Parts: sequence; C-alpha cells; structure tokens
Amino acid sequence: NYRYIDLGQDKMSRYVIYFWSRYLAASISDGSIRIYDIQPLEATILKVLNGHTIWARQLEFIDNLNVLLSLSEDLTLRIWEIVKSDLTKSKLLNTVQIGSNALSMAYLR
Repeated sequence: NYRYIDLGQDKMSRYVIYFWSRYLAASISDGSIRIYDIQPLEATILKVLNGHTIWARQLEFIDNLNVLLSLSEDLTLRIWEIVKSDLTKSKLLNTVQIGSNALSMAYLR
C-alpha cells in the first residue's frame, strides 16, 4: 500500500523518513528534521527541529515516551520531546556525543 506525499519545495538530497500515526518525520540534508501532517493530500510542515549540522541518518520514534531519537553524521544522538497535543511545542531534550563508529541505533521495546 503506497501513497505519494507531496513535500512541497523541500529539496532533500539525502533523507530519512519515519512515519507514526498521521505524522511523518523527515531528515533534511541541511541537518533539520521536519515533522509533517500527512492526512491532507499535501503534507503540511508542523514543526522544524534544528540542531544537527548535517542530515540525520536514522530516526526512531518511541511512542510510550513521546520521544524522537535522531542519529546524525555530525556524531551526535539527539533526543527530542514530541508533544503530540501540540507539535509546535516539541523541543530538544538532550544531545549525546557519539563515537565515529556509530552507524545505527536500536531501541528495544
């Protein structure tokens, strides 16, 4: 089951996309993470999370904690609070410096 989602003018030379519920988180090549509402035919940006200096290679949403993890090639793991009732209030909680060998992450539920 596939669906085309128009992300408008966002130019992503490299990106990671993560879906949850009616939302999509996309890592953009400028280092930002954009959260979209994908219920309408055209996606609407609800929040831009800034902090990484280059694209995040992996995104992971942890529903029961309302947290989005982003692992970036800038050698950081960022932990974002996702406020589901008002995504515009979502914010960075913590930044963890990682070693150069960290290529992926896993959250065991």
